[in-house]
Amino acid sequence: MRRLKHLSAAVIAVMVLLVLVPRAHARGARPPDSDGTYCGAALVQGVGDGSKKIFDARIQDASVQNMALLEGYAQQQRLTAEEKLLIEKITANPPFIIRRQPSQFLCDVLIKNGIEAFGVNTPQVEKNLYSAGQCVFVSFGSPIGQPQYGDVLMTFTKERLSGGWVTPHSGYYYASLHRLGFTRANVEIDSEVSSQEQRFFEQFIYDDPAQWETVMIDSFILRYKALSQQEQEDVRNQLMSIVDRHAFQEALKDLSIQYGLEYYLEGHVDRFLPLENVESIQVPESAKSDVASGCPAAYEVWRSIITFKP
Repeated sequence: MRRLKHLSAAVIAVMVLLVLVPRAHARGARPPDSDGTYCGAALVQGVGDGSKKIFDARIQDASVQNMALLEGYAQQQRLTAEEKLLIEKITANPPFIIRRQPSQFLCDVLIKNGIEAFGVNTPQVEKNLYSAGQCVFVSFGSPIGQPQYGDVLMTFTKERLSGGWVTPHSGYYYASLHRLGFTRANVEIDSEVSSQEQRFFEQFIYDDPAQWETVMIDSFILRYKALSQQEQEDVRNQLMSIVDRHAFQEALKDLSIQYGLEYYLEGHVDRFLPLENVESIQVPESAKSDVASGCPAAYEVWRSIITFKP
């Protein structure tokens, strides 16, 4: 993805989005009681007792400040009539909230009535940065996400989610950005992190679910206005003619990658995401027998939200 090097650090530090997490306990399943390690714990290590209560208060304050800065910068942008129509179009086609995972782990999810954080593929730098191994991840934007993360697609609605926090990129990206400036996020970096990097990361955290679409749109406006006139016209031409919401969000994802618009959020859920928060689970038809026979009792409990796709 191209990075816009002429944007100020203040503007960059202000771009991003919003929230999420499980409501409470899914049909008897509940997150671990221990406050010692949780999603985000590393950010408040050494702050008071480092408890979840301390963390929640800290990111709430950070989110309010981050949101005020983001809105302030977005409101400074003068939009043309065409650009206002584009923003109306984006608003009318809101982002999807999804999660992908491999079908071989679906029975475990159904039996436990929810998704546990396991952190197997989580980079060590993210574990050190914000205890990412204790997070369950979801994404905001594209209706299909990134298929390489799994053949099962789970969908959510904002009404089914509450709490939690989001960032517009991964922790790995922000650690790379802090150390190296604007470069690709897939560069190799050391896993150790400093307190300065953690404070930098906090500048991109948002924790108010009611504002996530506003944050995404404000972030989009700032990136869009930094493009050339021809690039802006290309974005408008590709998006304005699309009617279907799924197709619109997929096109917006592709344009975000092409032009660095970054219309995306990474959601972080603390340790356990109850299945009662999931709207639907789409499973490949080839895995139907494994699920139906592998965990028949659990499958019967949750079959109303499960569909099998060819």
